[in-house]
This record gives sequence, C-alpha cells and structure tokens, in this order.
Amino acid sequence: MDTVYLTAAGKFLPGLPISNDEIEDYLGRLFDKPSRTRSRILRQNGILTRHYALDKEQHATHTVSGMAAAAIGDCLQRAGVSPEEIEFLAAATTQGDLPVPGFASMVHGDAGLGRCAIDSHQSVCAAGMMAIRSAWMTVRTGEADKAIACAGELSSRMFKARRFEGQTDVRTLNNKHPMIPLPTTSAAFRLILHGLSTEVLHGLLVQRKIEEEKRVRLEV
Repeated sequence: MDTVYLTAAGKFLPGLPISNDEIEDYLGRLFDKPSRTRSRILRQNGILTRHYALDKEQHATHTVSGMAAAAIGDCLQRAGVSPEEIEFLAAATTQGDLPVPGFASMVHGDAGLGRCAIDSHQSVCAAGMMAIRSAWMTVRTGEADKAIACAGELSSRMFKARRFEGQTDVRTLNNKHPMIPLPTTSAAFRLILHGLSTEVLHGLLVQRKIEEEKRVRLEV
C-alpha cells in the first residue's frame, strides 16, 4: 500500500458576498411577504454573508459542475499540477445539473482534465467524504499517482420563492430528510427546513465554542 498525501486544496464561491439584508433580493419573497423567521435564524447562526449562484431575477449564474471545476482549477494551481497529470477524479454533489451524464463526467469536461478514471457520488451530506475516500483508496492501492476529490452544491436554486408560488396552503412540516419522494413543493419546503436546522446548529456550536473559551480563560 502506498502512502497518501494531501498536497493542496482549492475553493470557488460564486459572485460577491451577499449580506443578510439582501437574501430576499436574490431568493425572492414567499407570497410577496418578508420572512417572519429570518431575523431569528440569522441571529442564532451568526452568519453575516453568503454566496448565491443566482442573480436578482432568480436566474442561475453558474452550474454545479462549473463551480466544482473552478475549485479544481484553484487546487491544481496551488499544487503546481497540470490537469493532464490527474489520473483519477471523484466528484460529489447532492443534486447535479442534469439527470445524465453522471456528475463526475460533467466536472471532468468542465475542468479540462485529461483521460482519467472517474467516480460520481450523490449521497447528500456524506457525498463529499465518499469522494475523498474514493480518491484516497485509488492512490493508496497504487491505481493512480495523482487523484483529486471535489464537491459542488447549488442549493440556492431550491430556495427560490417562485418554486412555492403554486403552494396555497403552507403547513408546518417535520424536518425529515429532504431527499424523500414528495411533490416538488413539499420536498423543497422540507429541504429548506433541513437547511435552517443546519444553520441553527451552526449557531449553537459557535455559541458553545465562545462559552468554552470564556470558561478556559477564567480557569487560567
């Protein structure tokens, strides 16, 4: 078994940072009304800015595969490796741009990589770790000398207000896993609840970290 080293990491964020006050300018207002829970959620999670691959008309400005490819380009530049040197690509996402071809195939084309083996992972939250493990195992077993793992998401397209315009009866839903067989509007509502729960958890963890740091300083 070969020793595996992580030699570089890359990233890509679409557009300029969007402030919390601009969120509904990009996602739209549900039934033309401002959100009643936005301020509470944002106060709890502590997030100040975010990036949307949308314009103010709610049109997508990027593709998932294109953003993943841009992150790959950043990574390769940092590593000093050319695209032709990559022998294996593992790509992860919750939902790609098209049903077919596979996500890794689209990323491979957008990234301009040479001929190489590819692997697609679409297992929601676990997909990124699956891609990393796949790339690690490929190098570990000697099947490739250089491999790259990437992940891309465009969840904001599921949050666009116009997706809910046909929903006339809004009910409180349990926060079950979002990838369940439901009509588009119901599935989108549950996906939003899933995302909001994640942001609330982030806020709780940040607050816990601050409290723990205060406790350590007092003990010292």
